[in-house]
Amino acid sequence: MDGELGMQWHDEPAQWVLDRIADSGELDLGGQDLGGEIPSWVYQLTDLRALYLDNCGLTGAIPPGLGKLTNLTELWLHENQLSGAIPAELGQLTKLTRLRLEDNQLTGAIPPELGQLTELTGMWLDGNRLIGAIPPELGQLTKLIYLGLDRNQLTRTIPPELGELTNLVGLWLDENQLRGPIPPELGKLTNLTGLWLDENWLSGVIPAELGQLANLTGLGLSGNQLTGAIPPELGKLTNLTVLRLDRNQLKGTIPAELGQLANLTRLRLEDNQLTGTIPPELGQLTELTGMWLDGNRLEGAIPPELGKLTKLSSLWLDGNRLEGTIPAELGEIRNLTRLRLDGNQLTGAIPAELGKLTNLTDLRLDRNRLEGTIPSGLGGLANLTRLRLNGNQLTGTIPAELGKLTS
Repeated sequence: MDGELGMQWHDEPAQWVLDRIADSGELDLGGQDLGGEIPSWVYQLTDLRALYLDNCGLTGAIPPGLGKLTNLTELWLHENQLSGAIPAELGQLTKLTRLRLEDNQLTGAIPPELGQLTELTGMWLDGNRLIGAIPPELGQLTKLIYLGLDRNQLTRTIPPELGELTNLVGLWLDENQLRGPIPPELGKLTNLTGLWLDENWLSGVIPAELGQLANLTGLGLSGNQLTGAIPPELGKLTNLTVLRLDRNQLKGTIPAELGQLANLTRLRLEDNQLTGTIPPELGQLTELTGMWLDGNRLEGAIPPELGKLTKLSSLWLDGNRLEGTIPAELGEIRNLTRLRLDGNQLTGAIPAELGKLTNLTDLRLDRNRLEGTIPSGLGGLANLTRLRLNGNQLTGTIPAELGKLTS
């Protein structure tokens, strides 16, 4: 029946079609190539409980008349080409449990009237062109489990009222233009598994209260203007698999407590102003597949304990002030594809053990103070596409074996 209705979408459907919709309480045309605007006859379906018009090629504005469908529990309009503002009238749909408007071309501000939808468990407005502030009224939606506002052009500060959404499991505010501090009230969201605030203009320190989010598996704060030290309290987040703090203005040392994050697979701290040494405790993160500490002001030796990170495929320590020799233990990280130690102050010889890293595609040791000869074993790195050794104090001849690196 829905397919037949799709054929006559822009015309007033026959009464028997309307009757059947009324009986089912559902209109599902998701994925059909309907095109055009949402017709006015839809507003007449006042007994409708679910309206699915996702991925239908719809254009034009969201009609305010949809606010008449006060029995709706589900409204899905995502993945269309809808434009214009979100009608304040949607705030009348007080039985709504899920509102999906993501991936359209919606503009204007988020209506504060959406804060009246107190039955909502999920609201996705991401991937639009929404501007203005996040309404503090959204803090009234205490049944929310998922809130997606990412990939818009939202400005101003994150309302501390969002800390009242204690049922939240996922909060996406990334890729906006949000300013000001991260509210410490977010530390009350103890059910969160994902907190994504990347690619904004957030400033101030990382609240220590985030260390209370014991269920977090992903924390993204990259690409902001955050300052101060990395709170050692983040070491309590033992369920974390992803920690992104890169491209901020963080200072101070890397907390040894991060070595307690036994489930971590990716650690991104690059492009900050971190100082001090690399904690040997990071060698306990045996699930890591990627570690980026490049572009900081780290000093001291590379801990040989990093050789225990046998699942690593990317290890970037370049652009720091690291000293001492390259640990031979790095040759035990057999899954490495990219090893960057360039732009430091490393001394001593290139360890022959690096010749064991047969999965390497990118090896950069340039712009250090390395001495001695180039190990012939590097010629066995058959997958290597980039090898940089320039800007050192290497001596001897170039091994003939390097001629085998045809990649």
